[in-house]
Amino acid sequence: MKEWTKRNVAKLLAVLAVLAVGTAIIVDQVRDDKKEEVAQTGSPTPTPSTGVVSGSNDQRYEYAAAPGQGITHLARMAVTQYMKDTPNTNLIPEQRIFAEDFLKDRTLAERVKSKFLEIGEKISFEVTDVRASVNAALALTAAQIAALAKYVLLVVGF
Repeated sequence: MKEWTKRNVAKLLAVLAVLAVGTAIIVDQVRDDKKEEVAQTGSPTPTPSTGVVSGSNDQRYEYAAAPGQGITHLARMAVTQYMKDTPNTNLIPEQRIFAEDFLKDRTLAERVKSKFLEIGEKISFEVTDVRASVNAALALTAAQIAALAKYVLLVVGF
């Protein structure tokens, strides 16, 4: 085994280098594709509907899906708007990703339609649900935050 390793160390290092470069290229391409998608579709300006529905605690953020958007995109807009509406709420990117995913999962659990959205389909996020997602994100441990770090580069706008 030692002889095989000695004979093939250079080949192994070359393969590892190619894999590392390929991964870096793919990550850059995904990031560029996301930026291009935002430039083409025009990142819609969040226009939440925070009107009172049936009481002061029934506020919600409502968004219509644009081309290429899913529930995660709309959940991201709701978390962003909540953070603007609640200035003392500060989340690091890993926590924001968790809050968005938490909100998306909660929305999917209540959804009877397909998990995919039609263009123009409206999704509402109750402020209490957004607040719960933010509070859950703030309660993450250091290990959980570290596990989410790999996703930060894939999200445009952080």
